[in-house]
Amino acid sequence: MRSKFLSLEEAYPSLTEVASAGSNYRDRRTAAAVLEMGLRRLTPRQRECVQMYYYRSFTLEETAQALGVNPSTVCRHLQKARAHLREFAKIARDLHDCWAYGKKEED
Repeated sequence: MRSKFLSLEEAYPSLTEVASAGSNYRDRRTAAAVLEMGLRRLTPRQRECVQMYYYRSFTLEETAQALGVNPSTVCRHLQKARAHLREFAKIARDLHDCWAYGKKEED
């Protein structure tokens, strides 16, 4: 059974929650910084696949053709990249929760 491809927001909702937790600039910057850190930690090939598929809206087949690999290889790289980024999203959520809890304690 093939897995459904998800948008970045669907792939790691924790990061999206932090980014949209109000219009707080700090929260959005934190989410963006965590995502950027996560992207840097991917392998070069995973990062290329993420950039083409999510940011440049290439199809799976177009990404595979541009990279000279099989579409199943692109699929595997995207799955691994999403797993890594999901971990960074958890970190972002935990940081946000700690920050929010600290703010409540001060009030």
